[in-house]
Amino acid sequence: MNVERAFFIVASFLLCAPAYAENSTETCRAVGETAKTVMEARQRNADMSKLMEIMDRTGEGKEFYRRIVILAYKRPAWHTQKLRDEAISQFSNDIQLACYQNSDK
Repeated sequence: MNVERAFFIVASFLLCAPAYAENSTETCRAVGETAKTVMEARQRNADMSKLMEIMDRTGEGKEFYRRIVILAYKRPAWHTQKLRDEAISQFSNDIQLACYQNSDK
């Protein structure tokens, strides 16, 4: 998948995710999918500023989405597909865990 397509997918997902996220499970699943997409872009060494520009256009919640990008770029980009896949899965699960922990408060 090329970088432009990844950016389009991130933007599309972020714009529609709040529309169907009606409870904590749906919300955290949507947040996890966002984290997964962001980490996929990070593992391809996509330009962070381009992702931030997309997050700036999300409107409501943009600071939250920008934080996901920052967290993703604090983690390394790996050279093998196996390590990339593990990083993507781990990041998505970490973000979902934080979401569920915060939704119970």
